Order: sequence, then C-alpha cells, then structure tokens
Amino acid sequence: TFPDPTSTNSSSFRSNASKMLELVSANREYSSVSFTLDRTGETVKVVQRSNGELMAQLSLIGAGDQRIRQDLVPFGSQLQIRDQVDQWTVDLREMSWYSVAKSQARPFWTETYLISNGTDFSTPGVTYALPVYSRQNIFMGVVTIDITISDLSRFIDRIEVGKYGYATLLEFDSKQAVKVVAHPQKNRLLISEKGRDRLATLQELGDPVMSSLATSLGGLRQSENEPQRQVVKTQVRDYQVGVRKIVGERRPEWYLAVVIPDDEFMEGVWRTSGFLAVIGIVAVISVWGLSYAISQRVARPLQELAVETKKVQSLDLAPRTTINSHVREIDELARAMEQMKTGLRSLEKLVPGDYARYLISSGQEAKLGGDRRHITTYFADIIGFTALSERMEPEELVDVLAEYLDVLSGEV
Repeated sequence: TFPDPTSTNSSSFRSNASKMLELVSANREYSSVSFTLDRTGETVKVVQRSNGELMAQLSLIGAGDQRIRQDLVPFGSQLQIRDQVDQWTVDLREMSWYSVAKSQARPFWTETYLISNGTDFSTPGVTYALPVYSRQNIFMGVVTIDITISDLSRFIDRIEVGKYGYATLLEFDSKQAVKVVAHPQKNRLLISEKGRDRLATLQELGDPVMSSLATSLGGLRQSENEPQRQVVKTQVRDYQVGVRKIVGERRPEWYLAVVIPDDEFMEGVWRTSGFLAVIGIVAVISVWGLSYAISQRVARPLQELAVETKKVQSLDLAPRTTINSHVREIDELARAMEQMKTGLRSLEKLVPGDYARYLISSGQEAKLGGDRRHITTYFADIIGFTALSERMEPEELVDVLAEYLDVLSGEV
C-alpha cells in the first residue's frame, strides 16, 4: 500500500510512515522498513529499537538544500517529533543494495550483514530491496525491508543431530569468503573489530570442525544440487560433515551443514548413504518448521477474533488494527466485529462503561436510581491550551484531550 506511485516528493512521507509503523508492529522480525526517493534521496523509514519501541525517521531536504533527519514517535493518531539531527549526511542511494535494485530493475535479497537501525544497536540480517516505478514506468526509488536472522540460531539449536552433533548455516559472500549465519552457540557469530561488530568467518568461530572445513568448501559450487560429505579430523575426535545448498531464486547463497561425531554411527552405516538420509531428516524438520510458521499465520486471525470476542463480553471496546487473513469469511467476520464494537462504543457514551460492566458481572438489570457516594473531583489547567486549540483542527484537539484525560483520570 505504499509508497504512493503518484508522489514524487516527501509530502506523503508522514502518511507512509503511519502505514509502515503498522507493518513493523505486525512483523516483529523486521528490523526496519524504508522508502528512498531517487530524485532527492529523501527517505522515510521505520525502525525497531532494542527495547521494542518503534520510531519513524524522516530524512528531508531543508532550507538551503541542507539535509536533516527527524525522529518521530506516535502520539495519539499523530506523529510527534522527538528529536532532529541537522546536517544529516546519510544518503541511502549510496548503499550497494540501492544501486543493484535500480540497475537490475527487480527485487533481490542481499548477503547477510550487520544491519544498523540508525538508533541504538546492530543485528545480523538480510535486506530485501524492491525498485518502485510510477504508473508511467518511471523509476521513483527503492523500498527495503530489513529482516533479522537471530531466530535462525534458536531454530537450529533445537535440531537434534545425534548426541553430540549439531547443524549450522553458512553463506558464501561476494568475496568468496564463508560466513557463519546461524550456529547453536549464537554468541560466537559476532566479532568485535576496531570498536565495531561484524560476522565471524569459519576460522574465527572457535569451532575446530568448522575451521577445518573452511579450506574444502570451495568445491561445493561444482555440485550445488547434491549433498556433499567429508570426514573432518580434530585433536579430540573425527567428525562426519554433510553440506547441502539451500536452493531458491534471488536469495543469498546459503548452505546447511550437519556435523556428527564419527563414533556415533557404526562403520557399516557410513559406507552407505545413511548420512545423506540425516541431511534429508534435517531438511524435513526445517520444512516442518516453515509449515508450522505458515499455519500459525492462518490460525492467528481466528485466535485474535476469539480474544476480541472475550473483550467485547467485558465491554472492552477499544478499536484495533484490522485483522488480515487469506480467508474471505474471516475478514468479513473481523469487519462485522469492529462494526459491532463501533455501535457499542456509541452506546457507551450514554451509559458509563464501568457501570455497564458492573451490571453484567453482578447479573443485575439497569434501572432508575443511584447510589450515594463520597467522591473526589479534580480540576486542572493545561498551559498554553488556548494557543494549542487555535492551531489544531477540532478532531485533532479531541484526540489529544481524550488521551490527556485518560491518563489524568487513571491517576485520580
């Protein structure tokens, strides 16, 4: 739904940022989402900080053609500027993925690298870059999604390969170097160098099996579709190592490596293709994991609808982001649920919500009358409210007042 293919400037960045905030909020494995205009280099980006907070960043051309960066956070239905950096020098058009997406005119995946979210941390991940064109087929810029891969190490750690075996994920980069993308001991993946982190190579991993394997992996590319097996000898014991490429179009050159101590299997088993069967089992487990993740995406909307139904029972009628599903009936049910909540919220303006919940929980019917109570009333003044109300539209002012009164009422 973004960016707007008719827009050639940054005027639509704030509306794009709101949509991008919803996208990252629903997909927490995303480190950031961005769109960069080719004509000016201006960028709208939403990043996820290490504490889970979402922030929008606008890189704009200011007065005197000076580039600035504004950091914005959600405030009610608006985005409020938290910080501004003058003389911002970062231009995403200089990134390698930008030039590749522009020259090849097609989407692609980058190699694994340390992704910086521009705020407070870096994490291993890959970038999906998508060139954007106008309706007249004019190149406008590039949309990117940064995806962290830290979950891969946790997934690989759960794969059981014998008693002392393990699996790991490797990547050949454009410089023919082999990097470790995922490992059961994920703390080994990063190497600090000159105050900055980078991904470890096989030799730097501190794994004697992987270090011995580094010199012999070049032959993998000669038989990419067939699993390769070899024996690696270390000072402690010998290991059987199987490696197979993870095939797929326009993705990083990844290889799954499975390591098993030689003495865990009978000698006769190794003379057969039993080890290749282990590779197949690991592949099945991987496919099962992916299938489970896909099934969760289908089941999640139903679970969310069940939760929303329970909330309606307790008159928790707060609106929520539309539940998206690939099943039309679920989408219609979700829309009907929101329409019902809208009607109940209208009724709640006439009957206090707390009183309605009390009647439901006590089993009583509403009737004329009341209770005598000792109450406390608090009066407050908002500094500069007159000037604020003159600048804002009535609808915006209502949103800000509602949020202020919610917080204040909670304290009282």
